[in-house]
Amino acid sequence: MKSSIQSFNNIIKIINQSAGKIQRDRGTYFEQLVQIYLQNEPIYNNLYSDVWLLNEFPEIYGISKKDTAS
Repeated sequence: MKSSIQSFNNIIKIINQSAGKIQRDRGTYFEQLVQIYLQNEPIYNNLYSDVWLLNEFPEIYGISKKDTAS
């Protein structure tokens, strides 16, 4: 378990280094990481037929594509 946490922390460090100070890029990279995880993790890849990034989300669902911070 500790190894998994360290691996995740290393991925987050890479995301932060790649994005620099641009928060939006960090969010986009993290969103892509989660998409890849959900598409490939055996527990989840059979649960979801589609995993979209926010900007790919079909308009028919009425979800705003505007990124918001809480």
